Amino acid sequence: MQVIKISKWGNSQGIRIPKNILKQIGIENADDSTVSMNVDNGKLIIQKEEKESKLMKRFKDYDFNEYLNDKDRVANKGNSVGRELW
Repeated sequence: MQVIKISKWGNSQGIRIPKNILKQIGIENADDSTVSMNVDNGKLIIQKEEKESKLMKRFKDYDFNEYLNDKDRVANKGNSVGRELW
């Protein structure tokens, strides 16, 4: 366990987290990284926030298995009107 000093930072208090500790929670580059903090039984817990792409956020509640197993879903390709290779 490392002992880290708490310092005044503006109107708040701050701690500096050493690189080796950040690396242990999966943060290689601290710039623009976000963490979540909470208190559990008197202990401060800091966890890396996983970044989720905008596309994955859109599909967050989508049930892919239901889509893949929908046997009634039929693609209607229509009739050929030219030189389509169906």
